[in-house]
Amino acid sequence: MSYVIFLFSDTVLFYVFQLLLFVLLLYSFKINKFFSSPDDVDIFVQRGDESVKRFGFTWTSLCIIVAHVIQTSSACVGYKIFFLMFDFSILFYLCFLNIWFRERISWCYNVQLFPIDFLS
Repeated sequence: MSYVIFLFSDTVLFYVFQLLLFVLLLYSFKINKFFSSPDDVDIFVQRGDESVKRFGFTWTSLCIIVAHVIQTSSACVGYKIFFLMFDFSILFYLCFLNIWFRERISWCYNVQLFPIDFLS
């Protein structure tokens, strides 16, 4: 029983959360290569104001969740600012710069997984 308690402790779950976020970043790097254009072709897509607002809202929401997890965890005492900056940077890259993740965000809003009409 103590093994189960150890697995669900802050120390283990916090680092599992950090590992999953880092794996998502590495996966997005890998999958982003498939969405990239060849070197001799420049593709430029300009997003509308609504899409940019959605990316910003998603980034802000994820940052609030991550900040709450980090601030309430006792696993990273003394390194909370480092983890906050590292995770916020990863989320910024994913939400604003990574083509694959932005398409996932757009898909979630387009199929009404987030049916809140807060942007209108």
